[in-house]
Amino acid sequence: MKLDFSIVITTYNRINLLKNLLKNIEKELSGLNYEIIISDNASTDNTEDFFNKNINKRIKYYRNKQNIGFYKNFLNGLEKATCDIVWLCSDDDDIGEKSFFEEGIEILKQNKADLVFGRLQTKASRESKADIVDMYPFKSTYTKEEYLKDWINIRERISSACFLYRRQLFIDAHLNFIDLPFYGGTIDYALHYYIIKHCNKIQFLDKVSYIWTISQNEKSISGQSRDDLMWQMMNIFAFPLAYFDENKNYDKEFFNNYIIYGVNALLSSYYVAKNDIYFKETLDYILKNNLDKVYIFGRGEVGLALKYFLTQNNILVVSFIDDNVNSEDTISFEKFEEYFNKDEKKTIILSTYKATVERLMLKKINKIRTPNLNIISIVDIALESK
Repeated sequence: MKLDFSIVITTYNRINLLKNLLKNIEKELSGLNYEIIISDNASTDNTEDFFNKNINKRIKYYRNKQNIGFYKNFLNGLEKATCDIVWLCSDDDDIGEKSFFEEGIEILKQNKADLVFGRLQTKASRESKADIVDMYPFKSTYTKEEYLKDWINIRERISSACFLYRRQLFIDAHLNFIDLPFYGGTIDYALHYYIIKHCNKIQFLDKVSYIWTISQNEKSISGQSRDDLMWQMMNIFAFPLAYFDENKNYDKEFFNNYIIYGVNALLSSYYVAKNDIYFKETLDYILKNNLDKVYIFGRGEVGLALKYFLTQNNILVVSFIDDNVNSEDTISFEKFEEYFNKDEKKTIILSTYKATVERLMLKKINKIRTPNLNIISIVDIALESK
């Protein structure tokens, strides 16, 4: 029977996470015909022993003689895949909904689109038992021009593993960027941009395609920590470096917006690495002013970590406020506004390190701001703590 698609998984020294991913793939994709390509980047744990002892006809295991880096390892796995359609992920990722893969594969087989993507679901490793599904209002179909116009907003809400790709398109794009300077960031920026530029039609399916687990203060794939600003800057600006290597003309408005986005992302990543400092000052402020009825505006990486910290220190968080998240522990700002009692004291913590995002939050809050509504800004605390 002809295979529907290939699943390419890169791994390095995380056999327990990889076992869990493989178990979930088998459970979720029951009935689909696929192969799994494991590209092992010279793991030193018992990864090789596991695959030598556990034979599964679906799985093809390849081990590099030495560690060749994350991106070349991904390319190695892609080249071993035999199907035209591929899904790419790492050993610490997890599979989304079966229906996304069923519908997405059919769309690509019938050439109704060049690329298909779904929603990202975020699972916190310890900060919350509830999962996040970002509810950004994606269009059902995009031309490449429409997609790139909204590229920065979209990139905030997806990952490479949200997509079903045509294998050769991804390989061609990957080879084009793999040897450029600072290629550490190209899979997320230049590579993605290049692929979109070579697509005529991109289709969105309103289903979860990929599940990502947040790990606080994690190191990047390169092994560099988030507070290493020089590395993070090279990572973010690999995209324009790669772009200008081949182009003399450029879209000024697009790249101006990208630079603003990049600077915000750089600072946010730096501050996240120092969460414990800023959270402690937030806690001190809450205790000093005897604040209660605490809400956290923004249920992202910072918000989840903040809730965990406050809860560990006996501060009750009533709810998250977030318009783009579908979760049982989250309400929309409109819902908060509905039952907001101006005579009752409440506290809202703005859980973002991005000034542009904070301004949008404040714009909403200013409509109902009263002396009984306390606003705590994580951005202000971070700036004052420097």
